Amino acid sequence: MISSAAPRVARQVVGRRLFSTRTPLRAHHPSMTQELQSFFKSEPHQSANWSKMAKTRAVTFGIYATGMTTVLGWPYAAAWALDGKMGSGIW
Repeated sequence: MISSAAPRVARQVVGRRLFSTRTPLRAHHPSMTQELQSFFKSEPHQSANWSKMAKTRAVTFGIYATGMTTVLGWPYAAAWALDGKMGSGIW
């Protein structure tokens, strides 16, 4: 049987935490908010440059595709080039 004092004792035990994760965040939040607001007001907005983004993605894809073809395709290329001619003295 649980006594009527159990909820009160539980609240006291929980209330005795030695640290709180939220208190430092609450204390730091207002200063960061002011700092970010002043930063965003001082910087002009930059428009989207779709052609630059497309060019960057195309160059990245070109480098990636070439690299992956080289890394993953060399066994196929070697098998095609040698085609069972290893050790036959043709080379």
